[in-house]
Amino acid sequence: MKFEIPFDKDIYDEQMKLQFDKVWSKGFNKNKSTLYIAIPIFAVGVLAVYGKGNVGYVFIILGLFYLYKYYEYYQHYKNNKKRYFSESEIYANEQSEIKDISIFEFNDSYLRYKNYKLDFKLNWSLFTGFEIIKDNVFIKTKNVNHVYILGKSEIGSPEFNNVIEFLKSKMEETSA
Repeated sequence: MKFEIPFDKDIYDEQMKLQFDKVWSKGFNKNKSTLYIAIPIFAVGVLAVYGKGNVGYVFIILGLFYLYKYYEYYQHYKNNKKRYFSESEIYANEQSEIKDISIFEFNDSYLRYKNYKLDFKLNWSLFTGFEIIKDNVFIKTKNVNHVYILGKSEIGSPEFNNVIEFLKSKMEETSA
């Protein structure tokens, strides 16, 4: 199967948002739970100090530590989000400007991906699985942060189903 896909900025932007959310959601949610722990610990400390209990200072310090860790991770998340979407925007503008057509070729021995910058033929042993998120298939490589994304809106429903069946025969699907 071979697909020639003209670049569509709206589809690309949606896929990049899905990719970012997929990569960062687990850590972001875990960090949010740190905030839910920090606030009660801090409040207990303040109440204990108010009630003349010296142990309250320990709770205040612990609560402040957790609040600091939350803030530190949130800043890291915010900076990476800004950089990620800035770089995605630059790449999207380049592709729009040259009216790029990407090629996905699903062969029995390799996956070929080609765009205006690169042309890869990757053996199926380099892939670990795939995941379907909102009518997009994310084909995962052994490099944790690198995936190939193909959307149903890019190739149509019957062809998308054919790709899913082909990928099932080549590797395991992971749940979203």
